[in-house]
Amino acid sequence: MKKLFFTILIEIICTLFTTYAGNVSVYVTGVTSDGVDDQVCYWKNGILCQFPSFLSTQDEYSFQDMAVEDGNIYSCFKNVCNYRTYCIYKNGELLYQFKPKHAEYASYISDMEVMYGNIYVGLNEYSGSFEIYSLVKNGNYNGKTNGGKNIEVNNGKLYYTKTSGIKVIGYCAGGNTYEYPSNQEISVRKMRVRDNSVVLLGTNYEKTIPCTQYDHSTWLMTDFVGYTACLDMTCDTQRQTYYLMEKNNRVREIVDGVSRENILSGTWYNPIAMEDKNGMLYILASGINGSLTEYYVLMYNMDTKQLYSALLPQCTRASKLIVVEE
Repeated sequence: MKKLFFTILIEIICTLFTTYAGNVSVYVTGVTSDGVDDQVCYWKNGILCQFPSFLSTQDEYSFQDMAVEDGNIYSCFKNVCNYRTYCIYKNGELLYQFKPKHAEYASYISDMEVMYGNIYVGLNEYSGSFEIYSLVKNGNYNGKTNGGKNIEVNNGKLYYTKTSGIKVIGYCAGGNTYEYPSNQEISVRKMRVRDNSVVLLGTNYEKTIPCTQYDHSTWLMTDFVGYTACLDMTCDTQRQTYYLMEKNNRVREIVDGVSRENILSGTWYNPIAMEDKNGMLYILASGINGSLTEYYVLMYNMDTKQLYSALLPQCTRASKLIVVEE
């Protein structure tokens, strides 16, 4: 009976993604559990997919990030038993390895993207007295601290934030570098690129006010009342903008850029991440069902304002949302 229930549930989930996502594939990274052990995994259009067993159990390997290109799954894991070596895999096959050069205490991958088969990761290293970011391409790391906290790929160009220590001081776009004045006290949270237009999202250190910057122009303080941080936004220039906002109590909302209304108002969903593609807004969210925390992919039509939801089966924790055309 239990097997029949899951079979029916999977069929319903597949129908939801096929109906509303169209030619778009939706990936979510996260963790599932058999009640004893946790296993890192990912979902494609609501279907649970496993990494090779030697990676998924996380006994020796710690999951860092994932990217998708042309249906290929690129993943980065840290080998915690081998001097914190980072391993990059394509469809479960090892491609590259590299080690931090500055970190004495800790390091992690801040972002990951793939362009034409080239794999870019942002490496954060912490050494007690300083913290830095470095962009690593195809596992080649020479210790140069040039940025890479945030990475985006758009129209065949690579974009990444340029840093000084942990502070973002500008960005690189297709080989060109743009910097803003050093007295800008902004904590950059996210970078978005659409049609070669770059948007940085951040928070003013002093006033704790969300702010945005468009194409290396002046930082603009947003007029969102009651919010302390802007974590993400859509960049669909043909439609109005939606923001992933956070309040003091860590409550998150998806806010309509025109009406300033929370589009998830009246629902039980707490948004984690969002992506936009072809007029649809995809939202990774959690929700409390009794004593259980469940995870969902919400699909919001920007034109009709209709919201659809699909449960991620057997998901005990979700982290990253990836939406690609396939």
